[in-house]
Amino acid sequence: VIVPTVESVIAIKGEADNPVHDIALQGLTIRATTTPCGAGGFGALKYDGAISTMHLQNTRIEDVTVSQVGGQGLKLWATTGATVHNCEITATGAGGVVIQGSDAVVTNNHIHHVGLTYASALALRCGGDRHRLAHNHIHHTPYSAINAGGKQICIEHNRFHHVMEELVDGAAIYMFAAHEAIVRGNLTYDVRDEQVHAYYLDEQSRDSLVEDNIAIGVAWPLHMHMASACT
Repeated sequence: VIVPTVESVIAIKGEADNPVHDIALQGLTIRATTTPCGAGGFGALKYDGAISTMHLQNTRIEDVTVSQVGGQGLKLWATTGATVHNCEITATGAGGVVIQGSDAVVTNNHIHHVGLTYASALALRCGGDRHRLAHNHIHHTPYSAINAGGKQICIEHNRFHHVMEELVDGAAIYMFAAHEAIVRGNLTYDVRDEQVHAYYLDEQSRDSLVEDNIAIGVAWPLHMHMASACT
């Protein structure tokens, strides 16, 4: 049986000066995608998602299950006002959810057992401004659970365990160049003791607040590296 390469089951793409508006995907189950041969790079970001969008505004993805796919679960690029709610993303070759844009809300999702082919994969990668990532349960990742950077990102009340299972120098929550971020009320436990952090504000991060988080049995609960004016 010859199966053609299918990287995305659903691909919706607008243009920068003509974005697609108000798309809703609800109650879907998506499985069995593949990726082209080649290195995925940092975060395996080279690869698309089983659901991929570009230049969309006010997209809502809710009650969707993505499993047993070769690339990312969801990849929402150049997006404004996206909502990802109550989804399960599991058994992915690359990462779970990739978002680049502004004003996304990612809540109540279960993201686990990702990066099965590409160990650089990130469970939840979120870049841009004014995102809110809350009440997600993320576990069994080869690298960081959340990787985020940009302005005014709020990451709160998430639960992490068995993250950073393969690579080092990452965290349950890793922030790069985060300005005015809030990292609040998160819980991290059951991680290995090898350059694994719970909460990590890396270089160029500034004016950010880390408060009321819990790290249980984590040797490096907090790492501030070349960050400034953070509390």
